Amino acid sequence: RDPFSVNGASVYDFSNDVSPLSLQGNFEKIMNDNRKFFENALSVSVMLNVKETVLVPREYYNETSSAEMLSLLFGDDNNTSIFKDELDVQAAVNVYRTHHKLAGMLNRQFAAAQVQHSTTVQLNCFGAEDNTLHCIVYHHNLKIILYRNGKFQLAQYFSYGTPDDAVYHLLGVCTHHDIPAAAVNLQLYGLIDEKSNLYGEIHKYFARVNFAPLPAGTQLSQEMIQYPPQFFSHLVIAATCVS
Repeated sequence: RDPFSVNGASVYDFSNDVSPLSLQGNFEKIMNDNRKFFENALSVSVMLNVKETVLVPREYYNETSSAEMLSLLFGDDNNTSIFKDELDVQAAVNVYRTHHKLAGMLNRQFAAAQVQHSTTVQLNCFGAEDNTLHCIVYHHNLKIILYRNGKFQLAQYFSYGTPDDAVYHLLGVCTHHDIPAAAVNLQLYGLIDEKSNLYGEIHKYFARVNFAPLPAGTQLSQEMIQYPPQFFSHLVIAATCVS
């Protein structure tokens, strides 16, 4: 719809070592506490933001080898459900997995929902102009999507402990793809603002740094307006693409 309205958003942070059973219980509680968000929705889209994901050129994709491929990259895990998304522009298949308890809970809660990986949606939504480095900041994790000369190069998660660690990953991606840090357009999303130590450290090495704006005409609720828009921009941009 025009204008696109966002009535609310909730963000929850879980430790990396939380057990699947605890994760399932936490998600079920979140669903029960926030039913106002979706109980009258005409449709629901689920975007899984799991790290265990790999983009495979369509010409090399073989569905029967998906489990083996993910195990080679991330280790054996027989307690997972495997998903795949088709990416037409990149001529690739996004293969990913999540714990079967979480997959089952989502299926019970949203049986008719369209399920995609967040990277699939973001590759269809984020700008691909020139040399652009999209960086979504989470608690102790970064998600980096890189375009070089307007062509997709990389989508990857990185863990970090300090601002120096985060900048090391950003610079490493630029170096690996032969893009000088001074020449890349760095778009920041998520939990970062001008007062943060991470932002200050990034500015020492990158000259073209911007907080990703919300889509033009987006209307936020009064509760959300009090926060910097980049806190939600990656979520809102994705929501406009799947709505």
